[in-house]
Amino acid sequence: MSKNSMDPAILQMFSNLLDVTHDIFIVFDMDWRVVYANRKACDYFYEGNELAGKNFVAEFPVYKGTELIERLGQALNGRKAMEFESISPFSKRWMYFRVYPLESKLAVYATDINLRKEAQRTIQQNQERYFNFISQSTEGIWRCELEEPMPISLSTREQLDHIFKYAYMAECNDAMAKMYGFRDAYDLMGLKLETLMPQNEENLAYLSAFIESGYRLNDAESKELAVDGSARYFLNNLTGIIENGNVVRAWGTQRDITMIKEVEEKLRDAQSQLNLALSAGSAGTFVWNIKTNDAQWTREEEALYGLPPGAFGGKFDGWSATVHPDDLPGAMEKVRQSIDNKTELDMEFRIIWPDKSIRWILAKARTYYDENGQAEKMIGVNIDVTNRKNAG
Repeated sequence: MSKNSMDPAILQMFSNLLDVTHDIFIVFDMDWRVVYANRKACDYFYEGNELAGKNFVAEFPVYKGTELIERLGQALNGRKAMEFESISPFSKRWMYFRVYPLESKLAVYATDINLRKEAQRTIQQNQERYFNFISQSTEGIWRCELEEPMPISLSTREQLDHIFKYAYMAECNDAMAKMYGFRDAYDLMGLKLETLMPQNEENLAYLSAFIESGYRLNDAESKELAVDGSARYFLNNLTGIIENGNVVRAWGTQRDITMIKEVEEKLRDAQSQLNLALSAGSAGTFVWNIKTNDAQWTREEEALYGLPPGAFGGKFDGWSATVHPDDLPGAMEKVRQSIDNKTELDMEFRIIWPDKSIRWILAKARTYYDENGQAEKMIGVNIDVTNRKNAG
């Protein structure tokens, strides 16, 4: 870069080009004296005043002994070009340096990349928050990949076959893994979907709904397998990602509702047992609104008292009129005590059918109270125990 070896007009052209660039450009000699500095460098360090001819380290002692000067010195003495990022001791901003040795001189380009570094830091912080959210979430969060992209033009049946053949768990959090009985996410990642989700009727319907909904499904139930082979029920939200007409992956969340499903099953069993008892005619149920004195009886309850369907008048007094006069005071007292003491009603008493025959009834009931603690309603069951009483 000798002025003696280059046409002055060309030198002026290069100088003009360097003056309009947004990068700092400085040429140093072996003693850190500035041989050339473009307009950006002069504005940056000297607020527009000329920088050439000055000893850089003497003018800006903040650079003395810094890692930046050490690396520039290595390039100058070792005649080796370098590119690196560093914080400027002068502006405290991130700069990207491109350093080129030129005979006994060193050309340095410096580009301000502070905005980019701030953006990278923001992205990194967002990623950290994202991963913290995923790792700490109590919901299972997952990403499922397909070893081969799935054309959306395939039929539903063909897509189901494709999913079970090529889908695998690519990413998930620990909460997700624990739902299946695994220790952590690493135990679950890489497993094929068919390992976790049997091709039963419920799951085929679940995945078919996912396909036919346009690969977006909310609050959908699935029945899957834990590591010990036990069934697990999940409530899922999932979205498929489509690229160039192919499903390539799906993201989703899930909640374990196995306990809820087990409770529902027990309730169904209990309801079935109750229905059997009611249909056998040996038991009936009632609801008594204590505040209005209205009472609702099932048909089985009416039959228990010898009444045809719809014959009960719908009032508490209609029940008390059927109770044997000798048992009525004791029965009424037990009802009162149950309500006042907030205890379960459990009593036996005689009733008189319309044909004057006597039957024995076992009554069990529970009282429910409003927000002010006032008795609101009583729900119970009556069971005919006549045969047991007569046998005794």
